Amino acid sequence: MCNTISFDKVQTNALKGIAIIMLLTHHNFRKISLFENYNISFFPFSVDYIVSLSLFFKTCVSLFVFISGYGLYLSYHNRHTSTKNWVMKRWAKLMAGYWIVYIISLILTQLLNQRPVTVYFEDGNTIGIFHLLIDFFGLSNLFATESINPTWWYMSIAILFIFTLPIFVKIEDSFGAAALLLLSIAIPRIFRIEYKENSFITFYVAFVLGLIFAKYNIVNRWINFKSSSHIFLSKAFKCILELLLIIFGYYAHLRLPSNNFWEFKFGIIPVVIVLFCSEFIVTLPGIKSVLYYLGLHSMNIFLIHTFIRGFYMIDFTYSLRHFVLITFVLLMISLLLSIILERIKSLIKYEDIANHLANFLTRSL
Repeated sequence: MCNTISFDKVQTNALKGIAIIMLLTHHNFRKISLFENYNISFFPFSVDYIVSLSLFFKTCVSLFVFISGYGLYLSYHNRHTSTKNWVMKRWAKLMAGYWIVYIISLILTQLLNQRPVTVYFEDGNTIGIFHLLIDFFGLSNLFATESINPTWWYMSIAILFIFTLPIFVKIEDSFGAAALLLLSIAIPRIFRIEYKENSFITFYVAFVLGLIFAKYNIVNRWINFKSSSHIFLSKAFKCILELLLIIFGYYAHLRLPSNNFWEFKFGIIPVVIVLFCSEFIVTLPGIKSVLYYLGLHSMNIFLIHTFIRGFYMIDFTYSLRHFVLITFVLLMISLLLSIILERIKSLIKYEDIANHLANFLTRSL
């Protein structure tokens, strides 16, 4: 008998573990200019294949977005407070995880090479303070201002997702899932909003799909669907079908122009990856535990890793010769720093501070 799979927090955190590995690979090898000055082995693959695969791994952002839409919908649906209070608490929780990394990074990078001064204050003190504050609130991508870590562009859209979720839910409740999805695809075209690589528009179809899948329990229903008389054949059929769709999505992602097919590349393809990984990867004994642990630290790893790979340990990172070892060591260093950070947060009772902040904001605003 085949056990029922539950798409719960363990599953979603394990998926985040997969997504963070994809993210590090994407950042390391998405273009040859990043590593052309280093002697790196891609055995048993070609360099062109790993570069192409790393470009495809940009879909990791959509995995995070889908999971966010899924989790935020469930949180909002089960809330015991007003919409305003829910929004402020979710925003405060998100920002609390960001702010401690931001403050520590600001101090350390200033001591190391005065990076904040160089990044923020090149055009004067007034502009510099403005840029610093915008970056502090995670909105540098939204306002197109300077950031001490360009990878933090994701914070802007993560914030927008929290504030827009009640609107999406209202539309879906009023007009249905199909209407919400069609509007999500049509509105940018109606208003001629152009594709931009790291924008809210690029990824919000994945967010809407996460919301819809949560409301109608689609992930659980799909991954547990099987013929009672042919359980093995049912699972084998789904596995092969999803693998073929992912392979098709891989080639389509590389060949289709994003400005015309962004919702397919960053909305539809990632959902197939979610369904496949949820049933056939994160259920594997041992692997599930490792991926779950990485998922618990994925936010910190996302916030930290670029300082290592992109700014302060570039030569060390790419000196490790083999592409798998490079990604693995970057992951381990980022994970170690995340563990240390979590220990610091525990010592100063940071979670209590964050909760007090959330409660203050909900009472004051």
